[in-house]
This record gives sequence, C-alpha cells and structure tokens, in this order.
Amino acid sequence: MASMRRARKPGFKELEPPPIPAHFRCPISLDLMRDPVTAPSGITYDRRSIEAWLDMGNATCPVTNRDIGSEPELIPNHSLRSRERAAEADGLVEGLFSLIKRPISAQATKAALVAAFRLVAYDKRTAARFAELGLVPLLLEALVDADRSFCERALAVLDAVLSSPRAKAESRDHALTVPVLLKKMFRVSDMATELVVSALYKLFKALMAKYKKEK
Repeated sequence: MASMRRARKPGFKELEPPPIPAHFRCPISLDLMRDPVTAPSGITYDRRSIEAWLDMGNATCPVTNRDIGSEPELIPNHSLRSRERAAEADGLVEGLFSLIKRPISAQATKAALVAAFRLVAYDKRTAARFAELGLVPLLLEALVDADRSFCERALAVLDAVLSSPRAKAESRDHALTVPVLLKKMFRVSDMATELVVSALYKLFKALMAKYKKEK
C-alpha cells in the first residue's frame, strides 16, 4: 500500500487535540479533571481546583453557591474517572490509527505501530476499537511489500489485535490474510515468523470455533 508509506505533511487541524467534553471539564479550571471529586453540593470538581478554592477561605460551592463548609468531605468520583480513562484510550487509539493510515513519515508510522502494540497489550479492549476503525485490512494491505522493520511491527500489532473477535473475523474473511502471512513466513526474520505462526494459530482456532458452531 504505497500511499500508506508515502510521507504526507499534515494540516494544522490534524495536529490539534480533540476538544475536552464538557462533562470532563472542571467547572473551576475548565480543564480535564485528573482527580474528580464530588462536593456535598453534588457538583464534581478536580480535587486540586476545589481544594485551592477552599484554601482561599471560601465555604460555598462555586457552581451552586450552596454552603459546603470550610472542610467538606470530597468524595472521589470513580465512575467519572473511569469514563475519562476510557475516552482517553479511545482518543489515543484514533490518533494512532490516523498516524498509521495517513503517515507523516516512515519513522512516525513505525513509532505509532509500537505504541499501538503496547496499548493493546496493556488494555485488550483497545483491540476491538482498532478493529472497528479498520486496522486489520489496513495492515494487511501495507504488509504486501513492506520492509523488514515495518513488517515486524505491523505483524506484532496484527497478532495483538487478534485478541478481538471482530479482528479475527475480519482477518479470517479477508482475501489477503493467508497469502500475506505465508509470504512473510521465513522471509523476513525469526521474529516475523514467530508472529506469523501466532497469528495463523489464532485464526485457525477462530475458524474451528466457527465450524463447530455451524455444524
């Protein structure tokens, strides 16, 4: 996939970080809440911001103006933090996918592949998101005539993403999967061969599971 490996200078809009959703912003600082806590008034703030507000001698909720005392109990909002982390991971996945699909340089693409591999290894849920974005066919097409360095990284990501049922289904049904993987076996490096074998094994297991289910 020649277009994928051709360096392309990104526009400013592509480099801008996505806007922070309003429900993740602290009402005081308007920045992302890194440590969200809920005040007695029911309003959630970033801990650092609300504590700074209280340290200035205030005893009211900045939003509702309700009296909350000078030393109110600030309850960690674990639910909101979990949603923030999920959103951050999703944004990171989309950013890495964009770098792989529309590279700004060969080095940046390879770095994005390494980051994608580590992200999937850290959080298996991101494998499904990568699959939804279309990473499987993108990697397969790029692997056709890629160099050794790219092949090793792309195969590592493909093998990792195959932890997702959707990725397995897409790989199993894609016309390039078997030809490309067999082409890379024993022809790139020992590492690439191991990754190919691992990927083929996962696909074989998925195929057998589908066969047994349909039988």
